[in-house]
Amino acid sequence: MTAILRTVHSSAWCVAAALLISAFLLPCCGMLEEDNASGPDGESNQEQPWVSRIGWGAEVVQAQVGADGGFGQESMPDIVLGPSSGAGDGVQGLDVLSLGEGGSITLSFGDDYCVVERGGDDLVVLENVFFVAGEPGNRFIETGVVALSQDNVNFVEFPTVVNEDLQPGDPNRYLGFAGKEPVYPGTIPNEVGGDRFDLAALPPPGLSWARYVRITDTAGDPEDPGDLVGSGYGKAGFDLDAVAILHLGKGDDCN
Repeated sequence: MTAILRTVHSSAWCVAAALLISAFLLPCCGMLEEDNASGPDGESNQEQPWVSRIGWGAEVVQAQVGADGGFGQESMPDIVLGPSSGAGDGVQGLDVLSLGEGGSITLSFGDDYCVVERGGDDLVVLENVFFVAGEPGNRFIETGVVALSQDNVNFVEFPTVVNEDLQPGDPNRYLGFAGKEPVYPGTIPNEVGGDRFDLAALPPPGLSWARYVRITDTAGDPEDPGDLVGSGYGKAGFDLDAVAILHLGKGDDCN
């Protein structure tokens, strides 16, 4: 029985590797048209296209690409700013920045905006996760640790736990990490999938609001499917599509 399970698991990851290789033969996904964008509460922004990044990452403050990363960096910073360009759960989206092993990126929501704690999930981080062979319980996952800051100096990380009893493709193995849930295209943060975070889950002293979000690739600790398959195409590590605010703060909310 053990041999059978290992064979099935190995076959699944062969499928994943084939999907990854074929993905490089496809054209990169384009950025969403800004004049079709909506604000964080679903209000149309058609008359003022420039507001489409409100509630989304608005500025790249820092980016450090690790080993075998850098896919998408020629399109920086726009490739990780504004609304999601996710490709869904059946294929790995290419409108991303690959952080590489241990790489990190810090984004802000702009001078006037922040994410605030208002009960329930407050923030969404979007990575190009997909289901291997269409199986929701077996996903191509590349994990990242998320941290928030008010001043871009002092960051507080969301706590993480790894369930070693579960296989690397099981999203329930990685608690508190980003990079587990598939992402869909759209301009409304509540409707694009991704990994959700509640500011109330931050360890003491905690934060009631934050203007900066930092995502750091876990570099094999814990081991995830990305580590098992490898890359060689500059696509190693966490692949960031976008970050979005579910509970938006403005002005005095961000002080």
